[in-house]
Amino acid sequence: VEEQLPIGTVLPVDRIKRWSFEEQRHPPSLRALRSDAKVFVVHVWGTWCQPSLEEFPLLKKMFPEGRGGDAQLILVALQSSEESLRKFAREHVAEIPTAPQYSDADGALPQALGMNRLPITLLVDRQWVIRQAFYGTVAAPQRRNDLLNSIERFLRPTLLTAYADGYLSCPRPPCIEPSFFLHRSLILEKTSRWNPQKRTLSPAEIELPYGNQTTFLYV
Repeated sequence: VEEQLPIGTVLPVDRIKRWSFEEQRHPPSLRALRSDAKVFVVHVWGTWCQPSLEEFPLLKKMFPEGRGGDAQLILVALQSSEESLRKFAREHVAEIPTAPQYSDADGALPQALGMNRLPITLLVDRQWVIRQAFYGTVAAPQRRNDLLNSIERFLRPTLLTAYADGYLSCPRPPCIEPSFFLHRSLILEKTSRWNPQKRTLSPAEIELPYGNQTTFLYV
């Protein structure tokens, strides 16, 4: 439940700034990032967060040169001064992945997402909308598999057909493949409601949960 809360939230990209070893008077924001990637993996970390150091070699392996196919890794340091970031980078230069580096010095992400702990990894589309969130370290093999599987589902979504009520019996809830929720904004923009009396389809927005009335979704 906690990981579902950020889904659908737009990243505060104008408040997340690029940083480097060199001083910059007006660092560009995350909005200015230029990438042809189809999905962004935004890894939020902190210089004061011990699991972050343990994760970096694994992220470096998962995303060589900052990319894993069509997925672009982005590192966002949370509430860390540029001085502490430079010090951290000098001490751990071999472990840090080669990826765009950004800083959320004033805590815009925790405010926007209601997050209260690190680490967290966000799967974000090109409109900067969060599609999935992963709390906990990717040092855990299962966590890495969850992330990679979600990236695969996002890039190559399966054909989905959803039924409400008892039309399709559900042996073990939730009975809807996770990628349904991952892509729900795409589905909800192109849905129609069937009127059995008039035998017509008309555009309709679907709100989850469906309620008690039987509804067919044509995907």
